[in-house]
Amino acid sequence: MQHFQRLMTDLAVGPLLDSLKAQPTLWDEITVRQEAPGSPHHDTECIWLRGPRDITLDTVFNELRAVDYPSMHELAQAVYPLVAPVLRQIGSTQLGRVLIVKLKPGGLIDPHEDTGRYAKAYSRFHLVLKSNFGNTFSCDDETVHMQTGELWWFNHRGQHSLRNDSDSDRIHLIFDAVVPSFTVRQLSSVQSNCAAGVRIVEMPMSARIDEMWDLLALHWNEVAKNKQVMVLKPDRRRYEEMERHGALLCLAALDFDGEIVGYSVCFIGPHIHYADLIVANNDVLFLREDLRPSTVGLRLIRETEKVARARGAQLMLWHAKQGTSLDKIMPRMGYGVQDIIYSKEI
Repeated sequence: MQHFQRLMTDLAVGPLLDSLKAQPTLWDEITVRQEAPGSPHHDTECIWLRGPRDITLDTVFNELRAVDYPSMHELAQAVYPLVAPVLRQIGSTQLGRVLIVKLKPGGLIDPHEDTGRYAKAYSRFHLVLKSNFGNTFSCDDETVHMQTGELWWFNHRGQHSLRNDSDSDRIHLIFDAVVPSFTVRQLSSVQSNCAAGVRIVEMPMSARIDEMWDLLALHWNEVAKNKQVMVLKPDRRRYEEMERHGALLCLAALDFDGEIVGYSVCFIGPHIHYADLIVANNDVLFLREDLRPSTVGLRLIRETEKVARARGAQLMLWHAKQGTSLDKIMPRMGYGVQDIIYSKEI
């Protein structure tokens, strides 16, 4: 099977089930997962043992760090003896979120794929606490029945759904972990087409430099002509200062998982010689190489123009290296040569 792998059987889940029966109010403490509008988990109840420090729509999809919740401590005597040996056996190097999820009799979990930076970083594992005949778990074109006491890996990036056609609750302990022997897959739907899922958003550059670093390094390696003096070292403090004064405009191209795949950064403000003229001067423009045959680069340029215009800019300036795609496309977008810049080390 491509989307499921059974890893362990006959795990001693009884003590944790007993603890859950003794503390039924834990199911009611955090209900956002099943109550969010459009949630595929509408027929479930959930106990969050570990998760993002603050639960918001953005952190659920994009926050990589996880912290223990009070419920973890309340169930610790049953959870730790069960989960700790499992993590050691599968070779986990980092533990993400941990949830206990109950699907009611006759309940459904609607077809969906797990997207966002978080889903792209972790593999997903199900430890079955309770499951009777009639429970089916489907991912793309594969279906399995996970049985009590088993541990499974499954491809949460595939389109998956669940049915509980039994007459009792289905209860799984679900945990995410970084396990070198398990590679996180690409999305299985059409949304795995990177160009189709890319969106352009405005963002504060100073707060996202670390996320942009790999792209900045690729950009530097590709275009910097005097690398011995043009050492890549973004000045975060100065970017922050410019942002506070409204003098910086940063747009990012984000893929369907929220990863930055391109950016356009401009300095914006009055021209020093023409004080009545607001100029948007592009500092850097870059797009990941595999996306360059698509329309994403053109969308990034157009959106930069649009946002700069909305912020009062009357003149847009771009810096293009000779012979590049940008150099060729600018005249077709109505741009003319403003200056030619020469450089040499001195």
